Amino acid sequence: MKVFTILIGFALTFQVFAQPADKILSKAELLKTPEKLGSIYYAYPGPQQEVLSDAPKGYTPFYISHYGRHGSRFQPSDERYKFALDLFEEAYRINNLTPLGEEVMNRIHKLWVIARGNGGLLTKVGERQHQEIAARMYERFPEVFATSRHIDARSSTVTRCRQSMEAFCGSLLDKDSTLSISMDTKPEFMSYIANDTPEQKAFEKNGEAWRDQWFEYEHTHINGDRLCKSLFKITEGMDDYAVATNLYWLAEGMQDLPTDLSLIELFTPEELYEIWLTVNYRMYICNAASPVAQGIALEAAKPLLRNIIDKADEAIRTGSECATLRFGHDSHLIRLLALMNLEGCGRQEAEMLNIENAWQDFYISPMAANLQMVFYRNKSGNVIVKFLHNENEVTLPIRSMKGCYYRWKDVKKYLEHVL
Repeated sequence: MKVFTILIGFALTFQVFAQPADKILSKAELLKTPEKLGSIYYAYPGPQQEVLSDAPKGYTPFYISHYGRHGSRFQPSDERYKFALDLFEEAYRINNLTPLGEEVMNRIHKLWVIARGNGGLLTKVGERQHQEIAARMYERFPEVFATSRHIDARSSTVTRCRQSMEAFCGSLLDKDSTLSISMDTKPEFMSYIANDTPEQKAFEKNGEAWRDQWFEYEHTHINGDRLCKSLFKITEGMDDYAVATNLYWLAEGMQDLPTDLSLIELFTPEELYEIWLTVNYRMYICNAASPVAQGIALEAAKPLLRNIIDKADEAIRTGSECATLRFGHDSHLIRLLALMNLEGCGRQEAEMLNIENAWQDFYISPMAANLQMVFYRNKSGNVIVKFLHNENEVTLPIRSMKGCYYRWKDVKKYLEHVL
């Protein structure tokens, strides 16, 4: 599609270094970190870079443009918990649980007490993530918030996104109660905060050719036979695939809940890795720069990027806002980062069996993942910008002014070409 031609052509003109691959973890490393194998359920790890680099001499931050994924949440609906609960209760009724199975049933009962009625909502963990991100933003860039200029916050209409916005803005107000913050959630915002085009929706449906390949890949990599035999006395006729995938999501989702309950030890590290491969595969194909999708996901991100550019220009021109905060979802952040080709996020991998060595979802968009664009200005009115992905400094494939700092005119030219 057009977007790929433009992106590649422009990158060849401006790129002065290759996108780094050091963010990619090996299988051996991942087997030691089961929480990362939770894919997009990976709880926000916080910034790995404690000290940010100094801006060029004479430049002071004055505006932040932000997009944040909602924080840690419960499973998408109560049904995922109820599936496991019903499965174990029925097995218990017919005396088909092993001792381990009975222990797991008791844990699921306790989990159900916590989760019931909360499907899709933000957890206390997710609330805390946004509070801490906001606090660090305020502490890292106090100059931005030192004036009485306005902060505009908008969220997706999905409740967990509004909850994330409220936690974030509440934390800023805890830092300075005089801040002027407006928070709003309207359906009209969805056209850029969480844009899904008809083409994107159609591509994700079961009728697409890539889906057949993925289903084959998924069933090749997911084998729940050992797991089921450890939990149930008789497994004949049982859908071990459904059991394994359901318990995988519950187990990995525990890190997003304020609980000490655990199910992760039910799986071997290898089993978790094999399931993660299939999830990572699908997330990449549907939402990143996969050649298979021919730019469909990137097209869906263009209204968001347009909003980012326009709001930045307005802030530079009028000084009316010191921060623009947006709260949305994992897929839309992934698409934006891929469209911008921000450090490693827009990598294109044509070999479907090598996706995990090129792109890893837990790094790109864990719970509460975020992009922060921090704008600086000097006394002459020159504007530069740097990018933080999950609060760590990252690069664009264009020439920088100094380190991770770029002239806004160069960044804008690059992004306009992407659009």
